[in-house]
Amino acid sequence: MKLELRLGLRQVMAPQLIQSLKMLQMPVLKLEQTLRQELATNPLLEEIEALETQQEEIKEEQLIAEPAEPEVKPTESGQENDFDWSTYFEEGSEFVPRRVSEQSEEMLERTPVVEDTLYDHLLEQLQLVRTCEEDVEIGEYIIGNLDDDGLLKMSVEELAADLKV
Repeated sequence: MKLELRLGLRQVMAPQLIQSLKMLQMPVLKLEQTLRQELATNPLLEEIEALETQQEEIKEEQLIAEPAEPEVKPTESGQENDFDWSTYFEEGSEFVPRRVSEQSEEMLERTPVVEDTLYDHLLEQLQLVRTCEEDVEIGEYIIGNLDDDGLLKMSVEELAADLKV
């Protein structure tokens, strides 16, 4: 008796995925027939008429809003197109995708920029050191009297006189 261990990868498609792929490949008429057959055989499925009536109402609203019919041009085979794409693109659409640069600029504008100053950084370090209250007060006073370059312009005698230490 020999024990063996194997490692391998297999790609297995779920039945729902297979069914979805088959339905995506079907022509519209065949898909309609398949759906009608499923509705007839499966008692848990129901056809919703409300969706069709909503679509009809939307179409009626569009016709009222846009009384002009789009131009219909015959194709080379003699059939007519359902829609004139050139007028559609001239009119524009409601949905206009944003460019990536606009999105990134917007993100940068919304991001609050908070940089720690030298004062904040030194106070934070002073809080980490466990010393008595008097030393903390002296440290805060010294940090408060530093200039923008981090230099102390006061002499030690002036500091001692101001703090009375």
